[in-house]
Amino acid sequence: MKVDLNTFWTQHNKYFSTPTEGEKYHLPLILGMAERDSNIDGVYQLAYMLATATWETGHFEHLDEQGSEKYLSKYQNKMGNTQSGDAQRYRGRGYVQLTFRPNYQNATEKLNLDNVNFETSPFLASEPEYAYPIMVRGCLEGWFTGRKLGAYVTADGSKRDYRDARNVINPGELKQENSPGVEHITLWASWFESILKSSVVENDQLPDIPLEYIVDNSTTEENIDSSLQPPTTIQQQPVPVQQPQTQPPILAYIDKTKDALQASETTLKRLSVTLIGCISTALTSIGAFIKSEPMISGIVIIIAMVCLIWLISFYIYTEHILDSKRIEAASSPIKHNAK
Repeated sequence: MKVDLNTFWTQHNKYFSTPTEGEKYHLPLILGMAERDSNIDGVYQLAYMLATATWETGHFEHLDEQGSEKYLSKYQNKMGNTQSGDAQRYRGRGYVQLTFRPNYQNATEKLNLDNVNFETSPFLASEPEYAYPIMVRGCLEGWFTGRKLGAYVTADGSKRDYRDARNVINPGELKQENSPGVEHITLWASWFESILKSSVVENDQLPDIPLEYIVDNSTTEENIDSSLQPPTTIQQQPVPVQQPQTQPPILAYIDKTKDALQASETTLKRLSVTLIGCISTALTSIGAFIKSEPMISGIVIIIAMVCLIWLISFYIYTEHILDSKRIEAASSPIKHNAK
C-alpha cells in the first residue's frame, strides 16, 4: 500500500490542526514502513493504529511517557514491575507506549532481533525502527492485553469497531464514562480512514510513462553502434593573433585633436538649441506685456539682448580656452594628467 504524501498532508490538514513537528517527522516514517510491511493490508487497521499512536504520544511529541517520579510510581509493584526502579525504567515508550517489565520482555522475545533486548535497554522502544513493529505486531497479535485488533477492525473493513478496539491497548478506559482516550481515538480513526482512502495510490492510478522515456526496441544495430561512437573531434586551425596597429605620432596627434574639437562643437550645438528654446518661450510669454507697456518692454528687451550676447561671448571664450587644454592633454596625456 503506497500513500501519496502530498495528498495525505492536504487531507490531514482538513481534519486536524496544523501538524506538530513530531507528526511531520513520524507519520511519513510510519507510512513508509507500512508500505513495505506485509502485515498491513488495507487502510482500516492502519487508520486505527495511527489514531492510537497520535493519542498515546501527544501527536508524536513524546515517545517517552512524561511525568514526575510521583506520577510514575503508580506503575511500581504492578503488572510485573517488582524490582526497585521498575516504574521509571519501564514507563510507557514508543508509538503505543509499551509499559511494564513483562511487556518489554515479551517484545524482545517476539521480535527476536539480534543484539536488541528491550528489558536491558528499554530506551530502544522509543526508536521508530522498533516502535513501529511493536505497534503493528503488538496490535495484530494481541501482545498487550491478549486481544487482537482483527477482532474489532478487520483488514477488509467489514468490521470497524473503532471504539471497542481500545480493548487492544487499554481496556480500562472503556469502563470510564466519556473517556478522552476512547472518544478521541474513535473519532481520529475515522478521520485517518478517510485520509488514507484519499491518499492511497493504487497500481492502476500510477501515471503513464511518457513516450519519450520508452526505449525504442526497433532501433537497428547500425544505429546503436553509431550512437555509441565517440563524437568526432573537429580540429580547429589556430587563429592568428592580430597585433594592434600603431599610427605615427603625428597622425595620432591629429586624431586626438579632432576628437577634442568635435566634443566642443557638439556641446556648443546643444547649448544653442537650449538657448533658442528659452528665448522663444520668453518672447511668447511677454508678448501681452509688450502690447500694454511698450516703453518698459523695449528697455527690458534691450537689456536681455545685451545679457544674452555677453553670455554667448563668454561661453565661446571659455570653450576656446578648454579646447586648447583638451588638445594639450590629447597630445601628451602623461604630462597633462588632469581630471
